[in-house]
Amino acid sequence: MATVATLLELGQVVARLCAPAVVPLPDVLAYTDMADLDPKFAAHLARDVYRARVVRLDTVALVALPPGATVLGGAWFATRVGKRLLAEQLPPHLATPDRIEALVTQQGPLDELEGPCLLVARFGAATWGHWIAEILPGLVLTERAFPGRYRFAVPQWDGPPDLPGQAQWGPRWARAIRQSLAGHGIDEDRLVMLDPSRSTRFRQMFRVTQLCSDGILHPEAADAMRRSAGHGGTPSTARRVALVRQEPAGRSILNAEEVYGHLAEHGFTCVAIGDLPYLDQVAVFRRAELVFGVLGSDLTGLLHAPDGVRVVSAAPAPFGDQFFYGLIQLRRGRYADLRGPARPHPYFDTNKYPFTIKPWQLDAALAALDAG
Repeated sequence: MATVATLLELGQVVARLCAPAVVPLPDVLAYTDMADLDPKFAAHLARDVYRARVVRLDTVALVALPPGATVLGGAWFATRVGKRLLAEQLPPHLATPDRIEALVTQQGPLDELEGPCLLVARFGAATWGHWIAEILPGLVLTERAFPGRYRFAVPQWDGPPDLPGQAQWGPRWARAIRQSLAGHGIDEDRLVMLDPSRSTRFRQMFRVTQLCSDGILHPEAADAMRRSAGHGGTPSTARRVALVRQEPAGRSILNAEEVYGHLAEHGFTCVAIGDLPYLDQVAVFRRAELVFGVLGSDLTGLLHAPDGVRVVSAAPAPFGDQFFYGLIQLRRGRYADLRGPARPHPYFDTNKYPFTIKPWQLDAALAALDAG
């Protein structure tokens, strides 16, 4: 019977990139109005997320997989080692017995890849937050430990548009990914583009273990990202930054004009962060002392924010998230969580419903952060 196994079960550790750590995290919540909309969910956040705690972080290791490990065609980057699938490369929607069996027996066009290569492509890579916080740091840590040794297997940007998930890879996204790699010193000639219409068998495949444990990005990985990001971006002078979310990304603010106008009156500079080159994005966050943004990928740049950064996030009431709160805890910042009533939308699930935020909510959040 076809099985799924973890990276550590299938491969051999060749290097420890980050040591295990025990990290105390402070309570950084200054304000939330969630209880006004959903008291039960507010109680869950207070009990399970918005609190001080001690986290125990696993080792981050570089692992060598056996010769012949194969990334399967189909745009999801499922990876087969012998008759087993690599758990860390298996999207949840493919983790059913029949689909696992189909992947284990899958045949089709096959490319051979020689030489040591780090597998970077993974499901979720088409979401900016996952790319910056869960995938790219593994490449950065590997390059820090072994400069110039590996090539890096990344998604081919312009693959066939009819493959599952392939519509997410467009010219704009390709440019952003290339810029992020270049921003951390990776030249394009070291990239191996995985054609999603074909499988690729590796002679020497390497992969990094999970970078997040206990809901937190390993602080050493975050530090490596900050240290390796270049300083070639356009300098930013904005200390108060309002991140303008791109459309149609979901989780949009229905009264955005009113909200961003009110923020401008409070001295915020409105920035369409997703339209900026990568190093310009880094420069914006490096300078920012107070950040407003919709809860989601745009806030991942807080990796580069200064210690003590203050953050106001906005989101529809049903949306739950732990990662960004943890990121603010790592920066020893202060956090205000604004929630608005959601409006159902035919193309989005509840986590991405559009919502409304009132100016008085912003005033209350900013006052709480100033008081802190």
